[in-house]
Amino acid sequence: MHNERRRASRKSTDLWVNKFIDGLPHLARVVEVSASGCVLERVLEPDAARDLYPIELALPSSAGGSRMWLWARAVHREGDRTMCKFVGLDPVDRATLTRFIAIAA
Repeated sequence: MHNERRRASRKSTDLWVNKFIDGLPHLARVVEVSASGCVLERVLEPDAARDLYPIELALPSSAGGSRMWLWARAVHREGDRTMCKFVGLDPVDRATLTRFIAIAA
């Protein structure tokens, strides 16, 4: 893992996501999110650390209820938490995340 620091505004949150490992969905939580990445907390998944994860994230209906498919690259791990950077993020998804952080603040 490389040493990277987040530069975007972050929001503590409690969102359930599907984290895909070897093509299968596994339950995880997003405990922090920004327009550039997130902190994933392991819930139900095999002990199979990967460097890149597709995740399915659904924002609450109070934030528009958008459903996004995002690629997250692991940059650091601490226990059951993985700090991830979004890669190849669509500008619309980035704007949606930025709005979510702004209204949830």
